[in-house]
Amino acid sequence: MKTMLRLTLAAVLAALAAPALALQATSNFTVTATVNATCKVTPGTATLAFGVYDPTAAGNGATGSTTINFHCTKSTPWKVTLSLGNNGPSAVGTTRAMAAAGDVLSYELYTDSGYANAWSSNPATIGATVVTGTGTAGGDTVTVYGAIPGGQYPTPSAGYTDTIQIQVNY
Repeated sequence: MKTMLRLTLAAVLAALAAPALALQATSNFTVTATVNATCKVTPGTATLAFGVYDPTAAGNGATGSTTINFHCTKSTPWKVTLSLGNNGPSAVGTTRAMAAAGDVLSYELYTDSGYANAWSSNPATIGATVVTGTGTAGGDTVTVYGAIPGGQYPTPSAGYTDTIQIQVNY
């Protein structure tokens, strides 16, 4: 009986010691963040390989294309520009040139697969052809088309190269 009394007394004391949680107080706090407009070009994804060039071909002796992958924050307006490349001043009849074996092979970059709109390297020029768009949630891409005009007879070499800088303005 004494044990039962002790257990009952202990339970009563424990109940009295625990605070009653019948009332409450509430408030709110604010959560904030800032998202800046930004763009990032995916490095190393674009390579334009013309393959074998035939100088005797009518029209373009070789054509090709590549895709530039980049990601801008959603709804951010962007404009892609491409440099003249490392050998641009040596180009003959085009704005760009590849070099090898002490010689150059001129080529042009285009915004369309019909090779009608040459890609400008200076977007500030009136009437310059550039590619513009708006950032999407899934990423952004631009296709660059290239053509080497026929009728050029440079030194034979498998190593004609140029480097084009991609710039995404936003």
